Amino acid sequence: GAIDPNDPVEYQTPWTCTVLGPAPTPSAAPTPGASAPAPPGGSCSAEGEDCRNTMCCQDSSMTCFEKNEYWGGCRSACTPGAIDPND
Repeated sequence: GAIDPNDPVEYQTPWTCTVLGPAPTPSAAPTPGASAPAPPGGSCSAEGEDCRNTMCCQDSSMTCFEKNEYWGGCRSACTPGAIDPND
């Protein structure tokens, strides 16, 4: 991905893409006994929100990926080392 020159320099960094929390499951039915513990506050993060604390996404087709120690985001895919111009 290209770097957006309008982004502040501190946000023009590559993603580590470490998966935070459980990966999304392809089936709609949850597997008994395999559910993750409820996050603090009882809600998952929306797209565009930092998901490092909830470690889950409101959209079940997305995964919470870590960008760095300061940010994690809900994404459908993540390429380690890539720069997201939408950050």
